[in-house]
Amino acid sequence: MISFAGGTLIPMEFYPGWLVGIADFLPFKYIYYWPIQFFLNKSPADNIHTLFSIISIQFIWILSLFVLYKIFWRNMIKKYCAVGG
Repeated sequence: MISFAGGTLIPMEFYPGWLVGIADFLPFKYIYYWPIQFFLNKSPADNIHTLFSIISIQFIWILSLFVLYKIFWRNMIKKYCAVGG
């Protein structure tokens, strides 16, 4: 599923518009598709603004998943300690 959503199995150019919109929201496109396009010299990442936006989207995903991890971990430890005494 990650390879499909990242554009490694089927290139993103073949996806319908609504699926590209979903893929733009998910982080997988920025993990696989953009680096491949960059190394093939097919990306519009010639300017610094596009590169900055790609890196910032990846950073936002890392930060949001880390915060989610901390919230789940805190709740799990509370339940585990309550059960274990």
